[in-house]
Amino acid sequence: MSRPTLLVIDPSVESPETEGLAELGHGFEGEVLTRLPGLEPNQRCLPELLEQVDGLVLMGSAASVHDDTDLRRELVALVDPVLSGERPIPMLAICYGHQLVAQLRGGTVGAARADRSKVFGVEETRLDGSRLVPGQERVRHVVSHYEAVTVPPPGYRVVGNRPELPHDVLEHETLPIFSFQGHVEARREFLESRGRSSEEVDGTLVSDCRAVIDAFHELVQAR
Repeated sequence: MSRPTLLVIDPSVESPETEGLAELGHGFEGEVLTRLPGLEPNQRCLPELLEQVDGLVLMGSAASVHDDTDLRRELVALVDPVLSGERPIPMLAICYGHQLVAQLRGGTVGAARADRSKVFGVEETRLDGSRLVPGQERVRHVVSHYEAVTVPPPGYRVVGNRPELPHDVLEHETLPIFSFQGHVEARREFLESRGRSSEEVDGTLVSDCRAVIDAFHELVQAR
């Protein structure tokens, strides 16, 4: 029996999220493929990759889902078979990924705040009825974004919210697609590189986020 393969895409356009990539692959019992299409032009994310993998993670980026770029077009072509159910593998979408999923399936993405300022820091999201982590009532995680899902797409359930974001966590009603606005993969390096104290990454944050990633790994490994 072959070992499962997880594809992790970091669509960063400024610098790679090395720590986040490591967190998303940590503990996975199989092969982890990584791609950085926004920084490494030779690391193309073609739809054919989906035939080689059992799970997909699409991370965050300083790019906007409203940008008309080759990177966005490439990512759209890759994730479309997963979102349509043509290739129903588990998918975890984070920040930019969360917004792209919502936008492509009929939701709306807009400014997170009326003054268009950035939401940044460590916050807690209330979970309610998640299929991915059914016994978990919260996730304390790093958040860093200007935009957010303002109208969720049809066919998706809202299973997480925080005061400023009523559509913070989405899950497809039947397909194994799970999306988080917050960075469940971000740890000390993420905060420090943006001028924030890494002391905010406490045991609760690590435990809450690790539970989400581990649960997703289990889905992929079970295929």
